[in-house]
Amino acid sequence: PVGGFELKHRSITVKGQPSYGQWTAALEFAAGAHENGPIWIAALLAYGESRHEWREKLSQAAALTGLTHKTLENLVSMYRKLSPKALAVAPSLGHMDAVTSFPAAEQEALLEQARDEELTVLEFRSLLSRRRRARSHVARWPPACLRVRLHFRSQCPAGRRRRRP
Repeated sequence: PVGGFELKHRSITVKGQPSYGQWTAALEFAAGAHENGPIWIAALLAYGESRHEWREKLSQAAALTGLTHKTLENLVSMYRKLSPKALAVAPSLGHMDAVTSFPAAEQEALLEQARDEELTVLEFRSLLSRRRRARSHVARWPPACLRVRLHFRSQCPAGRRRRRP
């Protein structure tokens, strides 16, 4: 029970007549669970995997979540790729997922930017896409069109050079 409310699977039961403070406490808890639930699940599964004596029971325990095996794999993979600070500053699960390919220090800075600028996941992915393009453009210098090929006269393809009379 949370402040006069019993929170169940997709329902609540009201116990007595909760106060406004109890109601807001339950609402805060529910909002936190909605936001943090997937990460809590990932952290708990990662911990469970570290317990060798639980190995044969893990699939049974994972089934308690009601999530597919692939979803659970994705959550745990994402969780493991993020630093604790990145997990703390990320505005949402979608923001976290978007930065998993970046190094930890960069994840944190990008997620802080997303939080501070209140970027939606779509805006954030667009920002990351522009950043990757800019990075790959620098990495490919010089462009292929500037590559120079030198030929000796004897090696020039036929028909490309005119002979002087």
